[in-house]
Parts: sequence; C-alpha cells; structure tokens
Amino acid sequence: MKSFLFILSTLFFNIALFAQSGLPDMGFGESGYAYLKVQGYDECFSVAVQQDNKVLIAGRINNGVLGSDAVLARFTSDGKPDSAFGTNGQVRYNNDNDDSFRHIGIQSDGKIVVLGGYVSQSAFLWFIRRYHVNGSLDTSFNQGSGHYQLQVPDANYRVLRILPGNKILIGGEGGRRADSSAFLLRLLPNATPDATFGNAGLKYVPMSEKGRRKSIHDVQLLPSGKMLVVGDINQSLTSGIEVLMLAQLHASGEPDSSFNAKGFHAFHSLPSNAYRLLLQADGKILVGGRVATANGYDLMVSRFNNNGTLDTLFADSGTFTYPSGYSGAVNGLHSDATGHIYYAGNIQQINGWNSYMAVGKLLPDGSRDNGFRDTSIAIYSPSALTTKTIGMYAIGNNRLIIGGHVFENSDMDLVALQIISTCTGINNKQVSYQSGRLISEQDRASYQWLDCGNGYSPVSGATSKEFLPPTIGSYCVVINQGGCIDTSLCISYPATGIAEASNLRVSVYPNPVTNWLQVSANFPVQHVTILTMEGRTYEKSMSHTKSIDVSALQPGVYYLQVKGNDGIAYIRFCKVSN
Repeated sequence: MKSFLFILSTLFFNIALFAQSGLPDMGFGESGYAYLKVQGYDECFSVAVQQDNKVLIAGRINNGVLGSDAVLARFTSDGKPDSAFGTNGQVRYNNDNDDSFRHIGIQSDGKIVVLGGYVSQSAFLWFIRRYHVNGSLDTSFNQGSGHYQLQVPDANYRVLRILPGNKILIGGEGGRRADSSAFLLRLLPNATPDATFGNAGLKYVPMSEKGRRKSIHDVQLLPSGKMLVVGDINQSLTSGIEVLMLAQLHASGEPDSSFNAKGFHAFHSLPSNAYRLLLQADGKILVGGRVATANGYDLMVSRFNNNGTLDTLFADSGTFTYPSGYSGAVNGLHSDATGHIYYAGNIQQINGWNSYMAVGKLLPDGSRDNGFRDTSIAIYSPSALTTKTIGMYAIGNNRLIIGGHVFENSDMDLVALQIISTCTGINNKQVSYQSGRLISEQDRASYQWLDCGNGYSPVSGATSKEFLPPTIGSYCVVINQGGCIDTSLCISYPATGIAEASNLRVSVYPNPVTNWLQVSANFPVQHVTILTMEGRTYEKSMSHTKSIDVSALQPGVYYLQVKGNDGIAYIRFCKVSN
C-alpha cells in the first residue's frame, strides 16, 4: 500500500495551541499508570529507569503464605509488563518472612542490583542481590550465589548507589555505636568489601558531636570524587528531635572541612528531615524532604551553594515549602536543562488514611511555576482512597516517572505513573493519506479532527488516529499528548490525484487554467462535478464531457470530481484570471 505524506505550505491555515504540562501520559500504561496488581496488601519502595526507558519498580507483594515476597517488576517504555524480564515481567524472591526489595541500582552494563531484607526471628536482616538484564540471577556475584548478606548489626539501609566501575555504595544508620550511627558501606562489583574504603569497606561517618544520632538518606558522587550526603541528626545531645543534615565527604568518607567550615550543615530550627539530594548543573545543591509545622509536616525543597551555605536567593531565604494540610514529604527531585525544578512527594491533607501523589514545579529562583497545572502542583489519585510516592526519575526532556503504590478495592498495588513534565509542542504534526483515510503521524496521543472549511468545527465522533472524512473538504487534527496540545496544518481531502479506487486515474490540463479544462481518465467517465475547497458543489451534471468551460469561475483552487462505473476520482486544479 502506497502512503502519501504531505508537508503543506501556507496555502493551508494552521492553528497552534499549547496547554499546561503535568497531565498523565495517556500513551503509557492505563491512562498514564502502569500497575503491578496482586491480591492483597502490596507496597512499592523504589523506582528506577533503564537507559532504554524501561521502568523498574521494587517492593513486596502478598504471597498468601508467609506474608510477602520481594518483587522486582519491569515495564516497557509504553507501560506494559515486559515479557522479556523474569516471569511475566516479574522477579520474585522469598527467603523467610515478609521479604521485600527496598532499593534499585542499575550498573553501566545493564545489570540490576537490589537491596532488600526479610524478617527472621523478629529481626530484619538485609541483603543485596544482582540480576541480569533479563531478570535471571547473576551467579557471578558473590562467588556463585548472586546474593550477599549484609552484616552491620541493627542497621537500616536507606540508600543504594552504583559508582564508577560498578562499585556498590550503600548508606544508612545502625551499628550500636555511641560516636556515630551514620555509615557508608562500599563493595567491589563481585560483592567483596572494598578494602580501600573505611574498615573493610565500612565507614562510620563522624558528622557532629559524639552522641548525636545520625542517618544517611541519600548520596551523590561529585565530579571531584567527593560525596554529598543528606540525612538527619538529633537536634542536640539530649534531644530526640531530628533536623536536616547536609555533608560533603572526601572519597575516603572523612568530612570535608572546606564545606561550610565543619564538613556538615545542620539546618532548620524546626524539626525537619532530608530524603533526596540533587546536584544542579551550576553546582548548587537541592535537598528535598519535609519540615515540621503546627499541624504536621509540609513538603520542603531547600537549596545550598556549593560551599554548603544556604542559598538565600532561592524561594523564601533558601527554602520552599508547600502546605500539605497534615503530613507531606518530598521523595523525588529533578532539575531540567533550563534550571526549572520538579519535586515529587506525598500530600496527606487530614489526619487519617487518605494521601495523594503530588508533583510540583518551581522556577529557577524557587518560586512557583503557575504554568504547571495552573497552581504549580499536580495531585494524582487514580483511586478514591490513598496513594504514596516513593521516587521520581526523568525520561528524556519532557517526561517524568513517579513510583509508588495505590490502595483500591481493599488491595494495595504497586504503580508507576508517567507524566508530561514540559510542554514543548507536539513532535510530529504531519498527516498522511492512506486508503482513503487521513492518518495522524503522532503516536500515543488523543485526537480531535476539525473541519477547516466549516469554521474549524470539531467533527462529531472523529477522535481516533485515523479519520475517514464524511465529505470532500479540508481537515486538520488537534493532538493532545499529556496536556501538550497542537494542531496540524489543514489538508485537503482527498489528496490530489488519488482516487477512492486505487485503479482509477485522472488528470487535467492546462493547470492552472483560464477558460477550458481538458479531462483525461483511464476509465469511462459518467459525469464530472466541480467542488470548492470546502467540499461544496459549485457545478455538476456535466455528463460524458472531457472538455469543461471554467471561464465563469472565480480565481481560486477547486476540486474536480470524476465519476465512473467503478468509483470516483478527484483532482485539484487552479483557476486564474482571464
């Protein structure tokens, strides 16, 4: 089948509309949501995106016997379960009771590292496992087992990062130590502890006075080889109240004294927690988390200069907060090439069960970007009850993936939501003509066809990618992709010289014409009809004629409809002044 693609000139009118970004990507999963649905109470703890834009989510699912299995699931780039991964797109693991995968890391070779744990004799024990790209266990990891059991006592592991050379860095708190509870553990790619780091790969990080409990929630490697870490410390030696902590460490794990004098920065007189860390292109440091209020916790984004001092030019003296109503926290950060900032988190508006996924957008100076869903923040609730956000990743230049879980119909399901983050216009507004139909060349969108010759009015029911016009005329399509809206050029239907029956051919000459138009066809002609560009009949019932007097026509572009026993052919001609 031959396809005719038209790139039209200014002969046709073009409408262009741009709407707010922030809507779910309707071409991903189920109206923007990809679910892992298993009967029972399931929970998502981590999300990651591969280089091929496939999406990984990790957590736990009900196994109906011993509580839960750890699960790692992968979706294709359009939100469908990836049949090339594990079994039906899933990898499950059960060691004892209440197993779960808590964090995901992706190596440069595509192998997938997961950090998880399980309950054994009332203790929560932690492990690392590594999988091939297809979801099979990588037995080259830890001497053939594919599994490494972590040994730090009473630990809570909160972050996993893959370093250059595929070394593995994890951090958290624990260890039954009085001087510091925050630690980092570094492993070689084969799961052997890295002897060049700390004590046999384990480094307790002294970031404040002895006795103040500390925890690491996120780590970012700097181009210099140094590390940024964020987390919490107790407000004082005697206080159990936590406040945000930001530190810069040497590659050895020791505090960098050039960073804010002490190598750490305790921030906020109010209780606060830091969960996410992001280094912007200009070297400034974004920290996401929560800050205490009289009613609970609000979402928080703070920005620091590269020397550890608070960037007081950002938002309100260095910190942006969004009121949650009762309880909220930022669990994901992204900064685009223009310096705009996206934050993802949870909003629980009242003291109770219901909470919602939320994504907000800030201008580079930390003020709200009200072009993002009118209010600078989008609330997502695919169910009537509760959702939770656990992380966010960027895909390309204009999409974001948010991981979490949703409670609906007495079940808690893992979910990945894809949204359009930036409305930069529709990539492909071209329209093709195939087998008598007009076809939008833009995939993964919603459509509305318009009648250009009738005041650009919507054609009732014409909301598909393909469109069979009801009459001869000129049409365009409005394309909506996740809230980004644009319109194609108007295209004449049918296309010049293309017949409804593929074996019918017609030509005219001269073209342009002043007086007499000669018609030639490869079939017996019954009659011809002159139509305006809008499809309206100008003159008809010219039976069996091959020479037509068009001298009375006003200058312009017209269609000639040529009818035979086997079908109808159309051709366009131009009438010029006598």
